[in-house]
Amino acid sequence: MIDYDRIHSFYDQHRSEREDDPDFLRGTIESSPGIARFRNRAESRHLSRVLKVEPGQRVLDLGAGTGRWSVYFAERGARVTAVELAPSLARGAEKNAAQRGLAIDVRVGSILNPPLTAEDQFDVVHIGNVLVYIADADLARVRDVVKTHCAPCGMLVLREPVNPHGPSEQSEHDYHAIFRRPERYAELFARDFRLLYQRTTVSHLVPRGHDTQSVVSGMRGGGGTWKKPLVEHVLPLVGYVDYALLELEERLRAGALQGLLGDPGVIQHFYIFARR
Repeated sequence: MIDYDRIHSFYDQHRSEREDDPDFLRGTIESSPGIARFRNRAESRHLSRVLKVEPGQRVLDLGAGTGRWSVYFAERGARVTAVELAPSLARGAEKNAAQRGLAIDVRVGSILNPPLTAEDQFDVVHIGNVLVYIADADLARVRDVVKTHCAPCGMLVLREPVNPHGPSEQSEHDYHAIFRRPERYAELFARDFRLLYQRTTVSHLVPRGHDTQSVVSGMRGGGGTWKKPLVEHVLPLVGYVDYALLELEERLRAGALQGLLGDPGVIQHFYIFARR
């Protein structure tokens, strides 16, 4: 069962302090800078391909963490309002923006009841890796919040870990997450939004018989062998060509060679919706 206080406490305790590394995914539980840089680069380049952010656009980042995506939008000239539940993460978002000479309006509050007025409407609403921590019973509330604050003709950008074979749950110590099937989020917003784009955000070309998590865990555990340097120094470079790898993976999985790939397990999924 999702306990919002425990999730809040977990991220307060585990957020990264690697603020000297501009590519690190601050606020996540990822311990490898190499994997973090790869994901940041791959997902940012993917989003830039399919969504053009216009200078002056109003962007609402719900569940902003320490501002990874708020900074992304602000760097492209958007006027960003970031809402984050944990005060420590909100302070991190302000600091990360300030270090880049950017101004972001950071507000402390929940995605279920954000500190906004009904008149606050935005051209783009972004939610990234947040709904995985929202109970099923509260998803409709999230939908209503997005509808209220997304302007007519506005866009919703959603990035969430999903399980194509799910739903499934992960629970460890104070951490708990729900990995829903990809179609669940498309259905959730279908009443008010038209789905424009849906795709996995990061390639999962992994050896046969392994899922992504086990492969990454094994490489991270390589100590002083060749595996750890490969993750920390070579893998980030793959972020530059990840979009092409997605194309290759989709063809392999759709063809006779699909047996060469293992089950990717939980994957990061990406959606773009337009307000009806």
